[in-house]
Amino acid sequence: ARTLLQSGTRRVDALVLTHYDRDHTNGAAELMREVQVATLYLPDLPDEDEERAALCAAAVEYGTRVAWVRGDEALDFSGGSVRLFLPCGDESAGNNGICALASAGEYDILMIGDLNLSGEQQWLQSGTAPRAELLVAGHHGAENSTGLALLAHVRPEAVIISVGKNNTYGHPAARTLRRIRMVGAKVFRTDECG
Repeated sequence: ARTLLQSGTRRVDALVLTHYDRDHTNGAAELMREVQVATLYLPDLPDEDEERAALCAAAVEYGTRVAWVRGDEALDFSGGSVRLFLPCGDESAGNNGICALASAGEYDILMIGDLNLSGEQQWLQSGTAPRAELLVAGHHGAENSTGLALLAHVRPEAVIISVGKNNTYGHPAARTLRRIRMVGAKVFRTDECG
Protein backbone atom coordinates (compact mmCIF):
# COMPACT_ATOMS: atom_id res chain seq x y z
CA ALA A 1 0.00 0.00 0.00
CA ARG A 2 2.83 2.37 0.88
CA THR A 3 4.48 1.89 -2.52
CA LEU A 4 1.20 2.34 -4.40
CA LEU A 5 0.24 5.46 -2.45
CA GLN A 6 3.72 7.00 -2.89
CA SER A 7 3.34 6.56 -6.67
CA GLY A 8 -0.07 8.26 -6.57
CA THR A 9 -2.04 5.04 -7.09
CA ARG A 10 -5.12 5.02 -4.90
CA ARG A 11 -7.12 2.33 -6.71
CA VAL A 12 -6.37 -1.26 -7.73
CA ASP A 13 -8.69 -2.90 -10.24
CA ALA A 14 -7.94 -6.48 -9.21
CA LEU A 15 -6.17 -8.28 -6.38
CA VAL A 16 -5.60 -11.98 -7.12
CA LEU A 17 -4.64 -14.32 -4.28
CA THR A 18 -3.39 -17.71 -5.45
CA HIS A 19 -4.45 -19.66 -2.36
CA TYR A 20 -5.02 -19.30 1.38
CA ASP A 21 -1.57 -19.92 2.86
CA ARG A 22 -0.76 -16.91 5.00
CA ASP A 23 2.47 -16.18 3.13
CA HIS A 24 0.22 -15.51 0.11
CA THR A 25 -2.54 -13.59 1.93
CA ASN A 26 -0.75 -11.55 4.60
CA GLY A 27 -1.28 -7.88 4.04
CA ALA A 28 -4.34 -8.25 1.79
CA ALA A 29 -6.75 -6.83 4.38
CA GLU A 30 -4.40 -3.93 5.08
CA LEU A 31 -4.09 -3.24 1.35
CA MET A 32 -7.89 -3.14 1.00
CA ARG A 33 -8.05 -0.74 3.96
CA GLU A 34 -5.44 1.66 2.53
CA VAL A 35 -6.13 1.46 -1.22
CA GLN A 36 -9.47 1.02 -2.96
CA VAL A 37 -9.45 -2.53 -4.37
CA ALA A 38 -12.29 -2.97 -6.85
CA THR A 39 -12.32 -6.79 -6.99
CA LEU A 40 -10.65 -9.51 -4.94
CA TYR A 41 -10.21 -12.74 -6.92
CA LEU A 42 -10.11 -15.85 -4.73
CA PRO A 43 -10.01 -19.56 -5.56
CA ASP A 44 -13.32 -21.22 -4.71
CA LEU A 45 -11.62 -23.83 -2.55
CA PRO A 46 -11.95 -24.87 1.08
CA ASP A 47 -9.64 -23.38 3.71
CA GLU A 48 -8.81 -25.06 7.01
CA ASP A 49 -7.40 -21.94 8.71
CA GLU A 50 -10.38 -19.61 8.19
CA GLU A 51 -8.23 -17.28 6.07
CA ARG A 52 -10.88 -17.33 3.34
CA ALA A 53 -13.56 -16.11 5.77
CA ALA A 54 -11.26 -13.36 7.12
CA LEU A 55 -10.52 -12.12 3.60
CA CYS A 56 -14.22 -12.06 2.72
CA ALA A 57 -15.02 -10.13 5.90
CA ALA A 58 -12.30 -7.58 5.09
CA ALA A 59 -13.63 -7.25 1.54
CA VAL A 60 -17.13 -6.49 2.84
CA GLU A 61 -15.74 -4.00 5.36
CA TYR A 62 -13.72 -2.09 2.74
CA GLY A 63 -16.22 -2.25 -0.13
CA THR A 64 -14.32 -4.74 -2.29
CA ARG A 65 -16.26 -7.13 -4.52
CA VAL A 66 -15.24 -10.81 -4.19
CA ALA A 67 -15.05 -12.87 -7.39
CA TRP A 68 -14.74 -16.63 -7.01
CA VAL A 69 -12.43 -18.23 -9.54
CA ARG A 70 -13.87 -21.63 -10.49
CA GLY A 71 -12.10 -22.14 -13.81
CA ASP A 72 -10.10 -20.35 -16.45
CA GLU A 73 -11.10 -16.75 -17.06
CA ALA A 74 -9.72 -13.61 -18.67
CA LEU A 75 -9.58 -10.11 -17.22
CA ASP A 76 -8.94 -7.23 -19.61
CA PHE A 77 -7.42 -3.94 -18.51
CA SER A 78 -6.22 -0.87 -20.37
CA GLY A 79 -2.79 -1.82 -21.66
CA GLY A 80 -3.02 -5.52 -20.94
CA SER A 81 -4.82 -8.56 -19.65
CA VAL A 82 -4.64 -11.22 -16.98
CA ARG A 83 -5.67 -14.82 -17.57
CA LEU A 84 -6.50 -16.88 -14.49
CA PHE A 85 -6.20 -20.66 -14.50
CA LEU A 86 -7.81 -22.93 -11.88
CA PRO A 87 -7.78 -25.52 -10.59
CA CYS A 88 -5.06 -27.92 -11.47
CA GLY A 89 -3.18 -30.37 -9.35
CA ASP A 90 -4.11 -32.44 -6.34
CA GLU A 91 -6.08 -31.51 -3.26
CA SER A 92 -3.32 -29.68 -1.35
CA ALA A 93 -4.19 -26.01 -0.91
CA GLY A 94 -1.25 -24.43 -2.71
CA ASN A 95 -1.25 -27.02 -5.45
CA ASN A 96 -4.89 -26.31 -6.15
CA GLY A 97 -4.59 -22.53 -6.33
CA ILE A 98 -4.76 -19.94 -9.06
CA CYS A 99 -2.08 -19.56 -11.71
CA ALA A 100 -2.03 -16.24 -13.57
CA LEU A 101 -0.63 -14.95 -16.85
CA ALA A 102 -0.26 -11.16 -16.98
CA SER A 103 0.26 -9.78 -20.48
CA ALA A 104 1.16 -6.32 -21.73
CA GLY A 105 1.71 -6.17 -25.45
CA GLU A 106 4.07 -8.98 -26.40
CA TYR A 107 5.40 -9.44 -22.84
CA ASP A 108 3.99 -12.16 -20.60
CA ILE A 109 4.57 -12.92 -16.91
CA LEU A 110 3.45 -16.30 -15.56
CA MET A 111 2.83 -16.77 -11.83
CA ILE A 112 2.18 -20.30 -10.60
CA GLY A 113 1.70 -19.82 -6.85
CA ASP A 114 2.71 -22.97 -4.96
CA LEU A 115 1.92 -25.39 -7.80
CA ASN A 116 4.03 -28.53 -7.35
CA LEU A 117 5.61 -30.86 -9.92
CA SER A 118 2.54 -33.11 -10.07
CA GLY A 119 0.23 -30.15 -10.64
CA GLU A 120 2.60 -28.77 -13.28
CA GLN A 121 2.46 -32.10 -15.15
CA GLN A 122 -1.34 -32.16 -15.05
CA TRP A 123 -1.47 -28.56 -16.29
CA LEU A 124 0.92 -29.31 -19.14
CA GLN A 125 -1.15 -32.35 -20.13
CA SER A 126 -4.31 -30.21 -20.21
CA GLY A 127 -2.77 -28.13 -22.99
CA THR A 128 -3.65 -24.78 -21.38
CA ALA A 129 -0.26 -23.90 -19.85
CA PRO A 130 1.02 -20.78 -21.64
CA ARG A 131 4.48 -19.59 -22.63
CA ALA A 132 5.95 -16.48 -21.00
CA GLU A 133 9.05 -14.32 -21.04
CA LEU A 134 9.10 -14.10 -17.25
CA LEU A 135 8.20 -16.86 -14.79
CA VAL A 136 7.70 -16.40 -11.07
CA ALA A 137 9.08 -19.66 -9.69
CA GLY A 138 6.61 -21.91 -7.93
CA HIS A 139 6.61 -22.33 -4.17
CA HIS A 140 9.45 -19.88 -3.58
CA GLY A 141 11.94 -22.03 -5.48
CA ALA A 142 11.22 -25.24 -3.54
CA GLU A 143 12.63 -28.46 -4.93
CA ASN A 144 9.12 -29.82 -5.61
CA SER A 145 8.16 -27.01 -7.99
CA THR A 146 9.32 -25.28 -11.20
CA GLY A 147 10.14 -28.56 -12.92
CA LEU A 148 12.12 -29.03 -16.08
CA ALA A 149 9.04 -29.96 -18.13
CA LEU A 150 7.28 -26.71 -17.20
CA LEU A 151 10.43 -24.67 -17.77
CA ALA A 152 10.96 -26.27 -21.19
CA HIS A 153 7.37 -25.50 -22.14
CA VAL A 154 7.21 -21.93 -20.80
CA ARG A 155 10.72 -21.05 -22.10
CA PRO A 156 11.23 -18.05 -19.81
CA GLU A 157 14.02 -15.58 -20.43
CA ALA A 158 14.11 -14.88 -16.69
CA VAL A 159 12.76 -16.43 -13.50
CA ILE A 160 12.01 -14.47 -10.35
CA ILE A 161 12.16 -16.34 -7.06
CA SER A 162 10.21 -14.67 -4.26
CA VAL A 163 12.04 -15.83 -1.15
CA GLY A 164 12.96 -14.48 2.27
CA LYS A 165 16.57 -14.00 3.23
CA ASN A 166 17.96 -16.81 5.43
CA ASN A 167 14.59 -18.62 5.40
CA THR A 168 14.35 -21.84 7.39
CA TYR A 169 13.00 -23.82 4.41
CA GLY A 170 16.23 -23.70 2.43
CA HIS A 171 14.51 -22.00 -0.50
CA PRO A 172 15.45 -21.79 -3.25
CA ALA A 173 16.62 -25.37 -3.67
CA ALA A 174 19.89 -26.00 -5.50
CA ARG A 175 18.10 -28.45 -7.83
CA THR A 176 15.53 -25.84 -8.78
CA LEU A 177 18.27 -23.30 -9.53
CA ARG A 178 20.05 -25.89 -11.74
CA ARG A 179 16.83 -26.62 -13.65
CA ILE A 180 16.29 -22.93 -14.31
CA ARG A 181 19.85 -22.48 -15.53
CA MET A 182 19.53 -25.59 -17.73
CA VAL A 183 16.92 -23.79 -19.85
CA GLY A 184 19.11 -20.69 -20.10
CA ALA A 185 16.94 -18.39 -18.00
CA LYS A 186 18.40 -15.67 -15.81
CA VAL A 187 17.58 -15.94 -12.09
CA PHE A 188 16.52 -12.99 -9.94
CA ARG A 189 15.92 -13.59 -6.23
CA THR A 190 14.15 -11.23 -3.84
CA ASP A 191 16.54 -12.21 -1.04
CA GLU A 192 19.41 -10.89 -3.16
CA CYS A 193 17.82 -8.20 -5.35
CA GLY A 194 15.13 -6.84 -3.07
